[in-house]
Amino acid sequence: MPIGLLVAPLALLRLQESFGPHSRLDLVGLALVTPGLAGLIAGVARGGTIGWSDPSVIGFIVVGALLTAAFIVWELRTAAPMLTMHLFRNRAFSAANGAAFLMFFGLFGTIFLLAQFLQTAQGYSPLEAGLRSLPWTAMPILLSPVAGVLAERIGGQPLMAAGLAVQVVAVVWLAAVLEADVAYSALLPPFLLGGIGMSFFFAPAAVVILGAVRPEEEGQASGVTNAIRQLGTAFGVAVLATVFASYGSDRTPQEFADGIGPATWVASAALGVAFLLSLGIPRGRTDDAREEIHLPVAALGGMTPVTSEHAIVNAAQAAPRWELRSVPLAEADAFELGEWEPFGVAGERLYVRRPVGRRAAWQA
Repeated sequence: MPIGLLVAPLALLRLQESFGPHSRLDLVGLALVTPGLAGLIAGVARGGTIGWSDPSVIGFIVVGALLTAAFIVWELRTAAPMLTMHLFRNRAFSAANGAAFLMFFGLFGTIFLLAQFLQTAQGYSPLEAGLRSLPWTAMPILLSPVAGVLAERIGGQPLMAAGLAVQVVAVVWLAAVLEADVAYSALLPPFLLGGIGMSFFFAPAAVVILGAVRPEEEGQASGVTNAIRQLGTAFGVAVLATVFASYGSDRTPQEFADGIGPATWVASAALGVAFLLSLGIPRGRTDDAREEIHLPVAALGGMTPVTSEHAIVNAAQAAPRWELRSVPLAEADAFELGEWEPFGVAGERLYVRRPVGRRAAWQA
């Protein structure tokens, strides 16, 4: 809370306003997806504690699934969707988000159980348990900036794959050594490995996912990723807690160790599948929109712009008085400029702009 209060004024002063491709809100989509995802998360979270056959759990999951399915159908039909479904046709976008779901499933489900293990089986206080898990959970503070810089230079896919591979090793190591009386010194190496692997996943995953979409779609892509991560965490905690309850309990340290072992093996399997998905992500930059091109456009008077899509968007949005729009180059000759001003060409699209005060709905 204190950090948020300190940063909020800086955001108001330093961040420039930006606009998405649609000028009106998708209120129907919002009304469908909000209770839909809430129902799924609530059902999964309750299922891990009161049982999957409980009527309330079944009700939450069924209603959530139906509303989410209705949201998808609506988004495919509406003229101004809050989520453009064609994003999932991109292999990099889909594979990276699938890997993110499974990574959060395995990672945070494991961390949740480990926090209980350190207290119940090892006898630490909540503060002591939190401090002992810092080699894992706090590592991204130190290494994520480094991973972000490397991802911009060599691409996010190799770093994502490496990070997931390291996490698989860490969780398998934990599954092999977790006993009721295991020494903390035996847990420290896999904790460190898990922290390193997690650090080399977060920033590269963002680079891959946002690099797979056009700049005006980055807000949608970021929202999808955040929702998928929340779902992965909820499912991971619930499913691993169910596995834990099937093999052990929290009554004694030994029973806790009996339960956390199988749950950790399930987590390692999920991380292994996430690693395989990361291998299917195209290496390097994943979208032609980031490549510089030389294309003549009749609507620009025969000029040949040389630029990149991100440079176009950043330049257009640097001054918040402008609204940016893009149309396929194949339609550029027929496009009526009107009050729109040609601004640049990249990624096989013509970019035009006009003052923000005269906004209008459009389809990219």
